[in-house]
Formats: sequence, structure tokens, C-alpha cells
Amino acid sequence: MRTTLPLFLAMAACEPTVGEIDLPDADTDTDTDSDTDSDTDTDTDTDTDTDTDSDSDTDTDSDTDTDTDTDPTGATATPTAHTGASGPTGATASTAHTGTVTAATGATGTSDTGTSLLVSCSTDPLPAGFYVAEGFRQAARGEPCPAYDEVSYITHPQCCPSPSLHDVCTLERTEQGVPDWYDTSADTSSLVDRCWYSAVWGPSDDPDSCCGRPLMVDGRALVAPVTRRSDWGEAGPDDGEPSEEHRRAAAYWLRVAQLEHASVASFARFTLELLRYGAPPELVDGSLQAGRDEVEHARLCYALAGSLLGTSVGPAPMPLDRAADLAPSLEAFAEALLLEGCIGETLAVLDAAARLAVTSDPAVCDALQTILDDEARHASLAWRAMAWVLSRDYDGRVRAHLDRVLADARPEAAPASELHGLGLVPSDRRDAAFDRGFDEVITPMWRALAA
Repeated sequence: MRTTLPLFLAMAACEPTVGEIDLPDADTDTDTDSDTDSDTDTDTDTDTDTDTDSDSDTDTDSDTDTDTDTDPTGATATPTAHTGASGPTGATASTAHTGTVTAATGATGTSDTGTSLLVSCSTDPLPAGFYVAEGFRQAARGEPCPAYDEVSYITHPQCCPSPSLHDVCTLERTEQGVPDWYDTSADTSSLVDRCWYSAVWGPSDDPDSCCGRPLMVDGRALVAPVTRRSDWGEAGPDDGEPSEEHRRAAAYWLRVAQLEHASVASFARFTLELLRYGAPPELVDGSLQAGRDEVEHARLCYALAGSLLGTSVGPAPMPLDRAADLAPSLEAFAEALLLEGCIGETLAVLDAAARLAVTSDPAVCDALQTILDDEARHASLAWRAMAWVLSRDYDGRVRAHLDRVLADARPEAAPASELHGLGLVPSDRRDAAFDRGFDEVITPMWRALAA
């Protein structure tokens, strides 16, 4: 017998199937009879029962029982030393900015001037959660980049979540003749210059910038920049300049595409870590399959973004210098599994379901339903992997550590937003879904497994 998470939502628009995440219960007899039943009967019944249930029996049942049978956008932002000094050799750099501090808005990693905060380029040491990294703004080709003290906003190239901007420190370098960050035209006349600045960034409050399993490196999510290419998704018809609604939706789908693409690497690393700790074959196979799912998710999302923008987009080469570093201990591996897998994947299912409820576009509905079904299996995989990890926690240290991690892991309320349609969702709906998932699934599931 298994515990399931039913996603009872008022699905008005897309008539989605209602999902259930199969979850391991808490008795630990690690018998590995591997009947992987991913029998997928996805009933598209309009009566809102979203059964990704695997019926999708996402179950991989594994009666792996590792369920123990339980019976139940540019360059990557590499942090730099916080010195407030000028940029690397050969870069055009100005002196350190030690004056005005700007107030973060969070939604796009940009800020408005005028509100004084305590964290700036001159703050040393920076408080926990703040760091120095590059961000950019764009300029017309051939125009000089503004000096750092003339800049009131820049964009962070990472997106899970997009951090909030607190201060711009120095002008570091200029990229000339590059595509517009969101590639809104296939015409070379749209090429721009990109001005890169070092800046102080802090915790995010972006409501739409993190979904599923990110590729975390040094505490931040790594993604590939966006470029113009057609092999990851065909462009839609070129109907001229995209509308504001389409631009907003395209920006969302580009962020999601970057994250789904990065999840391929994240699952590859997860597979290595499972092998490192001697995981059973059902978990290893589930991780490999999840990585293949993420390739398809990325293609769907890049295609949606391209159709909204009227041009083909896809990932540029991905800087992976540190991405293959494995967790230094079982405790660190378990923490990443809890945050990125058990919590992240469970919330990703709820996020997709909330978006389905307010979406009527057929292509967006199809993409969200595919993501919902697959993320339900990924969440099930994460919880089964956690049950297996805890079966190796002989002295209780991993449980005690994860208790502390979970206490600070509840997602914060998103800034108010009424945007909806084409994959966007009002913030109150998303917050309500996340609160319910945390209270009714994540917390009780953890308590049952850790008991």
C-alpha cells in the first residue's frame, strides 16, 4: 500500500488529469522487489481528478521498496571576491561604487533607486545570503556602456531564483554585437551590446523563477544562456513585434526552459551520487529516466518561448566547471535531496497544476500536463531515495540535520501578481497550492519517514 498526494484543484481551463504522487510510507523493510509499474493511464477526465497517479503509477513501485516497503540569460554569474575593486585585466572598469544603495524589486533581478538599505558594495563582510556577481544591461550597438553610478538596474543571468539587486559596483566588460537576451527577432539588426557590471545581490522574491530540480553550484542555480537556434524548439509564425502579454509569458517560459535544461545535468549528478553511495538499481534507473524527461521538458519550453516570440531559441554552451562536484558527505547529499528533490519536485507538481487551472491555450496545456505527470514521478523518486538514505542513517545525524533544514525550507509568499494565462498564474493561487503541499504532504511525509 502507498500514500498518495491527490491534487484536488478546480481545473477550469485545460481539463487536466489530476495527479497523485506515490509516496513511500514509513516502515523500513528494504526489500527490493522491483516491479516498476509505470502504467500510464492518464485519464483525461474532465472531472478533475488529475490522476498522474501513475496510474501513472509513478510508483516505480520499486516496491523497491526502497520505499522501504513502506507500505505507503550572457555568462554565468560566478561569485567574485567582494573587494569593490575594478574588473579583470583588459575589461573596461570603473572605480568601486560605495554610495547609493538601491531597493530590490526582485521580479527580474532589477531595482529602483531611492530606498536606502544596509547592504552595498562597501559592506564588508556581506551578510549571509548576499554575494557579489555579474549582471548586465543592454545598449544599442556602438553606444558606450553607462558608468556604474549612472545605472539604476541590471539583470542577473541566473534564474532559480532570480536574486534581488542591492547595489551596482563596477563596470567589468562589454560584449559587442550579441543577440537580444530574449531574442525577440531573428533579424541581425536586433543585435545589441551587453554591458556587464559587478553588483551585490541578495535573496530573491521572484514568484516564478524556480521550479523542479535546479542545478545548484556554490549555493546558486546554474543555467545555460539563451541563444538563437532551432534544434531545441521551432519558432512560431513571425507576426511582427510580440505583444506585452506574449513577452511576459515568453520570459517565463524561457526561465523554465533554462531550468529544465539544467535539470538534465542535475539528474546526471544525482545518478553519480546514487552510484557513489551504493543505491539500488531502481533508484539509479529512475534518475536516468528523469534526466531524459527533462530533455523533453526543455524542448517543450523552448518551443513555447519561441512560438510566443516568433523566433527559435535554445541553450548556449553551459559553463559546468564546478557542476560535477559531488556532495562531500551523506549528510550533504541528503540535504540536497530534501531541498531539490523532495521539496522542489513536489512543489513543481503543484506549480504545474496551479498553472493548468488558469490556462486555456492548447499548446501550453499540453506542455504543463506533460511536466505535471513527469514531475509527479520525479517527486516519487525523490521520496523513495530519501527513504533509502534514511535507512543508512545509523546514528540519527542525518535526520537531525534535515529536521533543521526543513524548519527553514517553507517557500515564502510571492509578491502580488494577477497575471494569468499562457502559463502565468496569480500569486495567491500558487501560494495556496504551495502552502497546502508543504502542510499536507512534505511535512507529514518527512515526519513519517524520519520516525
